[in-house]
This record gives sequence, structure tokens and C-alpha cells, in this order.
Amino acid sequence: YEYLLSHPDVRSIALQDLRDGIFTGNPFTVMDSIGDLIYVGMDKAFYLTAYEYHWMKYNFEKCYPKELKHDRIHYHPFYNAGTVGGTRDVMLTFLTRLIMYFDKAPHDRSCDMATVGGVTHNHFFNYAFSGYPFQFGFEGRYKMAPPRGLAIRHKDTGYI
Repeated sequence: YEYLLSHPDVRSIALQDLRDGIFTGNPFTVMDSIGDLIYVGMDKAFYLTAYEYHWMKYNFEKCYPKELKHDRIHYHPFYNAGTVGGTRDVMLTFLTRLIMYFDKAPHDRSCDMATVGGVTHNHFFNYAFSGYPFQFGFEGRYKMAPPRGLAIRHKDTGYI
């Protein structure tokens, strides 16, 4: 957030976990071709909703018992905090919301996934893009080759 504020020349930005992610293409080409949205990684593609993943349900309830509405989270995808991108304006708005909710979260818990998911579901629901070609979902032990044209590979798919 502070980087974007102090660098007004930055038009778009893509953030990726350093340890378990790799840029395999140009995310800015993908974002420019799809449109002015928030781009968020999708996690655990085999869970249809965030609440089906017990760890996420627990984190939503413990991190934000009142602040974030949980209705959309019951019915929509599980987003991953490790991959986020968008234009300067979208990212400043998104990061402002994240900071607001992080300030309310308990500081003795890891609330990053709940915060990104909650902000995406509740404030950017109609303006979010997740998945291919921006990001390949978390695949864990399933060794699949990433699809052609992919911009960001996140988590261990067994291929680099």
C-alpha cells in the first residue's frame, strides 16, 4: 500500500508469495486483456465453497466473528492470499480494505486467508477474477503440468 502511494507511476501490480510461487508468464498482459478487476488466486479447487474447508471456516469465525458477512463465503470459492493483482486504483482500494480488517483481527492468529477471502467476497464480489490464465490453483500433491499461457503458478504442482 505504501509502495503504491509513494510510486504514482506504477500502473498495475501483481503480488505473489515468494517461497512457493513463480511467474511463468506476464500477469499484466492477462490483466490488461481481461479488464480492471481484482485478481485473486483460487485455492483448493476441489472445495466448492470456502466454508467446506474446515480450517477456513474456523478462521473466518475466529478472525472476524462480526465484521465480515459470511453469506457469500458459504456459496463461493476459496481464495488464496498468496496471489493478488490489479490496477493501481483497484489495488489501493483492495489494500485499504485489507488494512482496515487486519487492524480488527486478533493479532495472535494467522488471518491473512480469511481477510483476503472476506474482503474479496464482501467488497469485490462482482469485480474479482480468479484462476486461469492469471493463476493456476493450489494443487498440492496432484502433479499436473500447468496449462499453456499461465501467468502465475502458485504452490507445488511438481513442474517449474
